[in-house]
Amino acid sequence: KAEQIEMEYFEDQNAEFNKLMRNDANRLCFDCGQISPQWASVNNGVFICGSCAEVHKTYGERISLVRSITMENWTQDELKFMQLGGNEEFCKF
Repeated sequence: KAEQIEMEYFEDQNAEFNKLMRNDANRLCFDCGQISPQWASVNNGVFICGSCAEVHKTYGERISLVRSITMENWTQDELKFMQLGGNEEFCKF
């Protein structure tokens, strides 16, 4: 039963990321512009590519908490950062 709940949450998470990736600004890495980023800096609310994710990881989690948008389970709070943020919103900030 716990495995089913986890699978349902993962499916909901994937659906949310698919929705967020429909925004044109989120389809490019925030840092370098590479197409189809698969990583995110959660506390900055931006989508980044694998190469830039490696750089962000060197900053430490207090500066940039890096998560895969396809390979990791996210908390509700982490997803909320991305829903409220996104590449376009961070540029406005």
